[in-house]
Amino acid sequence: MSSIIQDISERAWAEERARQHLDDLAHVSRLSTMGEMAAGLAHELNQPLTAMANFAFVGLRTLDGEQSPRADVLRNLFAELSEQALRAGDIVEHVRAFTRKTHAPRAVVSLNELIGDVLRLVDSEMRLNTVHPEVHLEGRIDSINADAIQIQQVLLNLLRNALEAMETTEPRSRRLMITSSQPRADSIEVQVVDSGHGVSGGDAEKLFDAFFTTKPAGMGMGLAISRSIIEDHGGRLWAEAASGGGAVFRFTLPPAKEARDGAN
Repeated sequence: MSSIIQDISERAWAEERARQHLDDLAHVSRLSTMGEMAAGLAHELNQPLTAMANFAFVGLRTLDGEQSPRADVLRNLFAELSEQALRAGDIVEHVRAFTRKTHAPRAVVSLNELIGDVLRLVDSEMRLNTVHPEVHLEGRIDSINADAIQIQQVLLNLLRNALEAMETTEPRSRRLMITSSQPRADSIEVQVVDSGHGVSGGDAEKLFDAFFTTKPAGMGMGLAISRSIIEDHGGRLWAEAASGGGAVFRFTLPPAKEARDGAN
């Protein structure tokens, strides 16, 4: 009897694994289709974005010599429009490069400046969720050799995950802290701490598995992609439970060689 039960259990387990494998393959197929669609969209979006940047440039040139409060306001608006159109164009180009499986160029950039840029991007989302971030950025050494757009993608993903984790938290108890520091000469560390529902010990590592998600409508790819980006830059990304409740996401990156040499 026990051998029959064991055989049935093994068969059920094998069927469950096969079903899960088929589900994963179907998900990969959908992602592949999305990648093809993204490549097409990136190509189509590039032209109107270029046109927007050009119109903004023409607007700035038209205002040359104009001296009035209204002209100053328009100049600021055109400058902001141009900057955002160029930024969107960079993102589109990275999508095209990703679908072509090519490596985007890396440069020495300030990690603290990247954090500041992303915080400005999610400022309206934070205000909408009544979240007032605590930001502590160490300025001694923050230069990294990186693809800036990819690192911003990681930061944006971590911040949005933190905001989503606090959706069921009382507004007055919502806490978001972002810090950067250099615990060792060969490592710069960033922490994103929230006061959301937290992570259990068993889920802390599963969060980075492809297709694993705790969100009803989640795809389970954001953190997996984020970890691959950080590891591709020579760093490490992990999560753990926060001491007062909530979660802590940490990632490390090596400082740029120029920064290390200058500190020695």
